[in-house]
Amino acid sequence: MKKLIILIPILLTAILLIFLYSGQAEKVITYPDGKWEVSTTHTFDEKRREGLYHALEKRPQIHTMLIIKDGKIIEDYGIGIDNNNTIKEINSATKSIMSMLIGIAIGEGHIESVHQSIEDFIPEIKEKDTYEDLKKITIRDLLTMRSGIKWGTGNEEMTGAVSDPIDYFISQPIDREPDRIFVYNTGGSDLLSVIIERATGKPTPNYAEEKLFNPLKIEKYTWNQFNGGFYRGGRGIALSPYEMAKIGYLMLQDGIWDGERIIPEGWVEESTAKYSNGDYFLAKGYGYQWVIGSHGREDYYFAAGALGQYIFVIPSNNLVVVFTGRFPDEEYPVHYALLRNYIIDYIN
Repeated sequence: MKKLIILIPILLTAILLIFLYSGQAEKVITYPDGKWEVSTTHTFDEKRREGLYHALEKRPQIHTMLIIKDGKIIEDYGIGIDNNNTIKEINSATKSIMSMLIGIAIGEGHIESVHQSIEDFIPEIKEKDTYEDLKKITIRDLLTMRSGIKWGTGNEEMTGAVSDPIDYFISQPIDREPDRIFVYNTGGSDLLSVIIERATGKPTPNYAEEKLFNPLKIEKYTWNQFNGGFYRGGRGIALSPYEMAKIGYLMLQDGIWDGERIIPEGWVEESTAKYSNGDYFLAKGYGYQWVIGSHGREDYYFAAGALGQYIFVIPSNNLVVVFTGRFPDEEYPVHYALLRNYIIDYIN
């Protein structure tokens, strides 16, 4: 009996160590080899799945939905001629890709840091009466949309029509000191593309292909260009939802793709931290061209494009969810509700 009493704690300790070791075992991360693999092992709560599809049927303005968990397709939804392999304008979700490219350019030494003044890449500001104010604006201020430039709906409508995005942006009045208040500004995001080109010596799409798209095997895309020659940074990219999901999955894996670091260490965390409130998006906050949302005690982040183009990244659940469509912007909280009510906690 005494031997048994002595053995019991030893056995319990051994069982505990085995449990802890198994919990620390390296998890196998699945990456798509060109195409996404469909999961055969995950389960989706039946009632929630039915509710999700019922909600989608009531909202035909949502054209596609793609749910990726643990690197595999859970749901692959499209209506009519729309499917997740069709290239679509992702509108302002382009901004989040620009944020990734800025991080890559910093990691390669083309840009010193986010605190570098735009003057180093946009010397045209010296010709402006507001030069002393403009030179205070940093790349970080453009990323966080806290440049201090006076900007409104009329400016947003003009951004795609101007031939010189540099002059249009730096000719606007200065409203306040930079790094104070968030003001949604696509012109600042367009300027990030100019900075990428001038810092790297390559047109933005060429740099994106080499450093981001090629490693992810993103081959089909288009990218709009200003009449003056520069490529857009605030919108203008078209991708298929399958490729959009790769962008989200790279972020989910902290910038590593199949063993290769694509985005510098620390950039994903830095770029998805909260720097401003998210009132503009009815969300929790805004990072470096990424919107911050929350579900319970957990935060997630997403790329947001007009008319319902979204790349949601939910790290706590290892989820990427992509929506495309032609949805009224004022109704975009519907997508948040779909995540909350039917998706995030209901796939195992």
